[in-house]
Amino acid sequence: MGNEEFDEFFEKHNGESFMLYDKPEEHEEWSKPRGKYEQRYMPYHLNDIHINRMVKRLIEMALHSVEHIHDLRTTINNVYAGWSWFSWHRSVAEFVLTYLKEHQAYLKRFHNTACCDELIFHTLLHPYLKQLNINPNNALRYIDWHPSRPYEGRLPLTLDERDYELIINSGALFCRKVDEEHSGKLLDMLDKR
Repeated sequence: MGNEEFDEFFEKHNGESFMLYDKPEEHEEWSKPRGKYEQRYMPYHLNDIHINRMVKRLIEMALHSVEHIHDLRTTINNVYAGWSWFSWHRSVAEFVLTYLKEHQAYLKRFHNTACCDELIFHTLLHPYLKQLNINPNNALRYIDWHPSRPYEGRLPLTLDERDYELIINSGALFCRKVDEEHSGKLLDMLDKR
């Protein structure tokens, strides 16, 4: 896709934003007490603190021991999650910046957590999806988390030329993940398109 097609898409969809929220069945499972969501924001993860690795590990072990007996943090109500890749209209970006400026405790609550980039914006924006014209079912990205073909390595699948038709027919503007070694032919095919 060239720059003109890219611009044309967003002009056609002016005012719209695109995000992908977890499917309802995933949300139901992962939002249970001690589920995937809570494991990201309830325990203290000292990723934001720059101290000796061994000292950090000892502190985390002590914190996690206490957390098994007593929650050290308050829960976050109505947590939502999804992909951390999205395309926002300027109005959504301005809304988020204003919200975070006016609700600094919200942002602070996510300090020392793990992988909350998949929670923080989805939770914040969920009540405003219609108001802000956010499509919650399309991130405009082709990412294969459930490959139907054999693969090596970690997910998401590293895409190659076998995925070309799937990418082209997906309606996605971007694809992930590619690398020069495994995806060279695919990148050439996409460049020629």
